[in-house]
Amino acid sequence: MNQPSTTAVRPGLLNESRALLRTTADDRGLVARPVLTPHLTARPIGSETVLLVSDTFSASLYGALYVRLSAVLDGSLTHDEIVDRLSGDFAPLKIKTALVTMASKGYLVSGEYAFDRAQAAFWSSLGASPRYVETRLASSPVCVAGDDDPAGMAAAMAELGVRTIDTSAEASVLVVPTRDYLDPQYREKFDDELREREALIAQR
Repeated sequence: MNQPSTTAVRPGLLNESRALLRTTADDRGLVARPVLTPHLTARPIGSETVLLVSDTFSASLYGALYVRLSAVLDGSLTHDEIVDRLSGDFAPLKIKTALVTMASKGYLVSGEYAFDRAQAAFWSSLGASPRYVETRLASSPVCVAGDDDPAGMAAAMAELGVRTIDTSAEASVLVVPTRDYLDPQYREKFDDELREREALIAQR
């Protein structure tokens, strides 16, 4: 049986050894429906090495098992189905161990999320798994206020999967788009909101 070997990691901007900083329990251990972390791309180099790359991170995984795994981590298979597919060439325990190892490094996450691939890749490139972000966004509604095209800002945030609401009193975060974030009118106008919740005055 071919055996997986250790990984060689070139640190990126997020962490010295991990591709992700924020995950959920569903992204750890033997992930039920694993998928390659969305912002990473797998590039096989021969039959014994696969390079995982993004704009800010790269890691080399050595061993034929990792090469084969990288080709099936598209979220369409459960871990049991992956084991069944590869067990003719690799021991089931070694396949599961390799999956757990990849999850521990943030190289794979749970594929059970609603984001499209672009949204998922955006968030994972910032260090958070799609499941983690969806959970946080669901419990943290955002209100976009002010006079400088709040509807446009809300639409842009919605494209990233952010849940926006119209009532600032019910929002966890208040976002105020402005041409000049130092303009005192914004602090005066939203003084109460700034004291009661997290607020972001965003300059265009």
